[in-house]
Amino acid sequence: MKGRMLCISLWLDSALLTSGPAHAQEAIERIPMEFADGLIIIPVHVNGREDPLDFMFDTGAGVTAIDAGVSEEMALITSGSARIGTASRSLKVQESLSNTLRLGNRFILDSISLFVMDLRHLSEHLKTDIDGIIGFDLLDKVVVETNMDRREMVLFTEEGHSYRGLGVPLELTELESNHFGIPVTIRTKGEQASREVILKMDTGADNHITFHKDAVDGYGLLDKKKRHKVREGFGVDATITRNLRGRISRASLASKEWKNVPVIYEVDPLNHIAERKGDGLIGQELLRDFNITYKLAEGVVYFERR
Repeated sequence: MKGRMLCISLWLDSALLTSGPAHAQEAIERIPMEFADGLIIIPVHVNGREDPLDFMFDTGAGVTAIDAGVSEEMALITSGSARIGTASRSLKVQESLSNTLRLGNRFILDSISLFVMDLRHLSEHLKTDIDGIIGFDLLDKVVVETNMDRREMVLFTEEGHSYRGLGVPLELTELESNHFGIPVTIRTKGEQASREVILKMDTGADNHITFHKDAVDGYGLLDKKKRHKVREGFGVDATITRNLRGRISRASLASKEWKNVPVIYEVDPLNHIAERKGDGLIGQELLRDFNITYKLAEGVVYFERR
């Protein structure tokens, strides 16, 4: 699977079912982070299991998933099927209700639904075990800091939390299915003027920027006279998509600017999802340049340059 783009995005189809003292209070938990191709992996204890499982932290995950093999090993009880939306299609999966997830020594997420999926292709691609994926279910309950410099995730209670760091605050745009976007300024090659686009924060994507088809067409981002190379990719399911790759002159976010930025233009019909509200996504290749604090309850994320 070398050379393929990884983009994890999953949500439930409801119709079928910092380096400095950045915070004014003590953390309730500190969790070590490991990395696989720059993607964040954290230990999670499921249902009292002594040995932690390796979960990918994915801000594009509207639900929490667990690998089918791990589910079978743990003898998780499933209550029936649900339909999960992915970046390329809709999947019918089994749902296990009312699970308990422990992060660190004491932080507990109760009554969590786990959606059973085959994640073996992710493990093969990243060359490390991926036992599960977690995103919104964690971000919805606490303030989360991902400190890339210290390689740790820090959790704070929402009540009384006050950010005191040097990060730039950006207001979130609510997107579909528990996803959220941020404003990013871009300039395409050959243009003098810049434009602001709304890109979904997606720490489960191992690329730089991806533009959805509507943005590609609406903003005229793709030079149709130029030959573009094909980039194969996949997401939480193993369906292969074939999109086009290119570059834009500049992208800037939270006072940081990148030049000659690699981008993906979604032209594969499998990626055309009508309910998407944003212009695309920004992946971990750019997001990892920051220590990030997520405060979803207030609709803001703080970006502190590393």
